[in-house]
Formats: sequence, C-alpha cells, structure tokens
Amino acid sequence: MKKFYFLLAIGLLLGGASYAKDFGGYAPQGGFVDAHIATMSIADVCKQPEDVYVSMQGYITKRLSDDTYNFTDGTDNIVVEIDDDVWRGQMVSPKEKVLVYGETDIDDGLFMVDVKSVRIVQ
Repeated sequence: MKKFYFLLAIGLLLGGASYAKDFGGYAPQGGFVDAHIATMSIADVCKQPEDVYVSMQGYITKRLSDDTYNFTDGTDNIVVEIDDDVWRGQMVSPKEKVLVYGETDIDDGLFMVDVKSVRIVQ
C-alpha cells in the first residue's frame, strides 16, 4: 500500500509540473537590461550575420502568415517571426510603435528576425 501512495504522489508532482507549464505557470524571470543597447535600423540589421541579437523600433504593418509579420522602421521592411507567447497579451495595431528584440535568422533563404520580446513604445 505504501508503494501505491508513493507512486501516486510522484504522479501528482509530475502532472502538476506539466499542468503549470502548459498553462503559463512558469512566470518569466526578471533580469538585467543594458540601457546602452542601441536600436538598429533595418538596413543595419540586414548586414548582421545569422544568430546575432538585435533591437529595432518601428511598426508591425501586416500579418504574412501564422507567426510572421512585416515590420518597418519607416525606411525599410523586414520579416519578423513572433510566436504567440511573445505577445504576452499585448494588442498591437499598425499605428503603434513597438520595440522588438530578437535574433537574426535565415529560414529557407529568407533573412528575418526571430523576435523574443515585443514592447509598445510610449
């Protein structure tokens, strides 16, 4: 009988951990933000190699597919990939200026930015 309760307890612990993860139970941790990280123009971002972290300010103007969007800084355009969890409940229209932080990526020959953070600029 003790073995049954032990296995039941292990099952509840493991099940509870997956439940918390699936439903947002893991809150994002805080961390250091370097105030000296400058935003880059899209022209400068496009000169970067793959897997470089970049920051851009501009507007998300159009949804291209499920998680890809057109992003502009007013002079150039670039495709950005934004997963659902990155939005963190924010609603953004093409008229709202945003700050995006992400990693340069080449996917099927297309240069894009895999966005890790979106923040509306006040």
